[in-house]
Amino acid sequence: IAELSLIYLQDFYNNKGNSKVLEYEDYANENWSFENWIIHYEDWNNQENEFFSLFSDPDGNWKQIWSHSHYISFYIEHPDYSGLHYTNEDEVFGYNLYNDFLDYGPGFMEEYNVTIIKDHHFYEGIRKYNMFFAGWNDSDQIQTQVQPGGYVIAVSPYKNEYNRIWDKSIDFYDYAEYAVTGLYLNHLISMLDIYIRDKFDNRFDLNYTYDYNKYSESINYSLMLSLNLK
Repeated sequence: IAELSLIYLQDFYNNKGNSKVLEYEDYANENWSFENWIIHYEDWNNQENEFFSLFSDPDGNWKQIWSHSHYISFYIEHPDYSGLHYTNEDEVFGYNLYNDFLDYGPGFMEEYNVTIIKDHHFYEGIRKYNMFFAGWNDSDQIQTQVQPGGYVIAVSPYKNEYNRIWDKSIDFYDYAEYAVTGLYLNHLISMLDIYIRDKFDNRFDLNYTYDYNKYSESINYSLMLSLNLK
């Protein structure tokens, strides 16, 4: 019964995690765009701007959009630039495509037939790295937030909500892992129980229990070893 329950919980939380992944992907597709990112990337490129340091290097120099190690991959169907490209390409993107996109302005995605590769790398990047912040539709509402490690990130209402959904998906996947851990523990404890009962004439009793906390949406485990002295 315990194992069937834990298998059910693993499947239950994996499904909830998958549902949250679809939710944060839909949310990002609606509220973050490659076009916004390109057009607004330079919005804080002024040393007098209070947010300048979020997008500059350790020496205080503004980082060009193509000089980051992180990047976005995209396809183009255009006579001059057809094929797969990356935003950290100096020669193709940095000194050509980027300027062409800026010169064209809003609508360049359609003009150049740009298709973004939205894989896990993409969805993780837009939540973690300041370099992608300009892509959020409410980037004009920029604020700062200090992470536990001291890293300062740019945030906005849309980005905060995206991170909330993302974090919830991680919580659900963690709960699914806890259920798998419970399965292994149940196997181990069952073997120990058989050994102890056989070795000590049932004077020892080993009990393992778990319960589901609906308020924290987590699984609590407990193990009790008892000795019968009669």
